Amino acid sequence: MKLCSLLLLVLATALSSVFSVHADEWSPITGKESLEALYSGVVQQGDLTRKAKWRTEYCANGTGILRAWGQVFPRTWRAVDDERVCVTSDANTKVECFRYEKNTSKPNTYRGRDVVSKQVWEFSILDEEPAFCKAAPEKVVAPPSAAAPAPKASAGPSAAEMAEKLANPTLAIGQMTSSFITSQYRGTLPDSVNQDSLLYKFQPVLPFPTGDGKSFLLRPSINVLFDQPVFNANTNSFEEQSIELGDLPFDFVYGGTNKSGLLLSYGIAGSIPTATSDKIGSDQWTLGPEILFGQTFSWGLVGLLANHQWDVAGSNDTDKSVTAGQYFYGVNLGGGLFLSSGPGFSYDHNATSGNKFTFPLGIGVSKTTKIGNRIWKFAFEYFYYLESPDVFGPQHQLKFSITPVVELPWSK
Repeated sequence: MKLCSLLLLVLATALSSVFSVHADEWSPITGKESLEALYSGVVQQGDLTRKAKWRTEYCANGTGILRAWGQVFPRTWRAVDDERVCVTSDANTKVECFRYEKNTSKPNTYRGRDVVSKQVWEFSILDEEPAFCKAAPEKVVAPPSAAAPAPKASAGPSAAEMAEKLANPTLAIGQMTSSFITSQYRGTLPDSVNQDSLLYKFQPVLPFPTGDGKSFLLRPSINVLFDQPVFNANTNSFEEQSIELGDLPFDFVYGGTNKSGLLLSYGIAGSIPTATSDKIGSDQWTLGPEILFGQTFSWGLVGLLANHQWDVAGSNDTDKSVTAGQYFYGVNLGGGLFLSSGPGFSYDHNATSGNKFTFPLGIGVSKTTKIGNRIWKFAFEYFYYLESPDVFGPQHQLKFSITPVVELPWSK
């Protein structure tokens, strides 16, 4: 009995010690000087996801930047009293205030708590000088106000900030877009108006930053056709197709956006004959030049992407010469919501008269939001085709897209 009592006493003492250490693990940081030391000439870093990180560089003059998802976002900051630091985001229109604690058992480990939402996240202070501050002006910027804190805060950039970045097709942001596209057709072929199709398109955007604010972008597109009408001349009717893999179009471009908001990228576009059926694919390798240009404004952006491709190899001896691309626009409605669309057009130089031009009008809306700390973009678009091949071509099209922003190993 004495041995059991002794063991229980030792165990109780050990547990009490563990819980005591755990309770004292975080210590509040108070006092303006102590809070300013967390920001003045400091680099902070924390986790967005298991692999992706956010990083801030704050300067003594109250300015700073946030780096996340391969992009840079401006910040200003101020210790407003002995308990809170307030930070601006969303182009100085959103104010978030935080209280801070230090981990007593882990050096350089801290956590911030939003004073409104009570959301908490951990970060570290790195042993390095913020490069951004070397070029920052000495004059102190207008300080953030603590009068109107935002209703919600989270680590990394806001959804509204990321919505502006995602609307720009020249920026180095890793994305994985899944699109579901349904089309209705018209034409002179028998029963054309009763034909429709369903396409699943997976298009990753793989950026390779060059360190000068620009990047190379590789954008392949994997197409899975669930229901594509194919006309059989022998039976003078359309055939139902099983699920097939289509050809693989791609582009590889270099460019970016300059300080005046000009969008410019250029490179090559092509297609690889990966189709699982000759009735769906072209049996041709195609290649040609591509250029994108546009302009950003305070309200959004507009632009045009165009390429021209010729057949360069393959078993199909038919000559191909097609000019194609898309025009795009985005109007920022605020809160991560955009009125936007990117209709694709084409002109087949070798087609017969009346079958050369395909051109739609497009309208759509997109919403960028945060789920956890992951950025997601959801988009819905409708296209009405003013021009399509007389024999057989699309008339209406609906497109629904889901795009998560992803971390890429080489972009860290």
